Amino acid sequence: MPTSEDCGEPSDWTHMGGKILCSGGQPQSISLLDPASGANVPILRHPVYNLDQAHISPDDRWIAFVASDNQNPTRIYLAPLLNGAAPGPAEWIPVTDGTAWDDKPRWLDDSSLIYYSNRDGFGCVWKQKLLPETKRPAGEPSAVHHFHNLGQSPRTLFRKGFQIAVTRDILVLNLVDMTGDIWMIDLPRRR
Repeated sequence: MPTSEDCGEPSDWTHMGGKILCSGGQPQSISLLDPASGANVPILRHPVYNLDQAHISPDDRWIAFVASDNQNPTRIYLAPLLNGAAPGPAEWIPVTDGTAWDDKPRWLDDSSLIYYSNRDGFGCVWKQKLLPETKRPAGEPSAVHHFHNLGQSPRTLFRKGFQIAVTRDILVLNLVDMTGDIWMIDLPRRR
């Protein structure tokens, strides 16, 4: 059985059980680490795609994650989590269509929405409404905020450096704010 040393990169933790979602390996898979016992159980894997950025729904019943093959745009998927296990790829629910580099899926606290970034190539923040029981997308995604000005944008951060956190009333994210100035200095007169 894998151990905590095999966990890889932690990405989230369960709300009720205190277990940690991790991603690692080749191709990268998602596992559930129990810090008390050190047991690390793989729960999501794919033979080709790297899986990462796993985040669990507030009720601990669903996992949102990103799948990529490092050549094509990423896709965000959802998978149910039942008794510490998740289904195989055939049962994953696609949230995005794979036409953009969608990234950083985060749940609203009642699990009715997924927020994510990038959709249009600028690191903008988008949201996708979900059907209550099936968690399938309901309608088209909509923009929350655009960052098309490179002077203030998440695009200049490395992928791992940009993060999003969501609460009922607040969306927290980090940006780079780039400004420039022109200075003029009077030089002393030459004699």
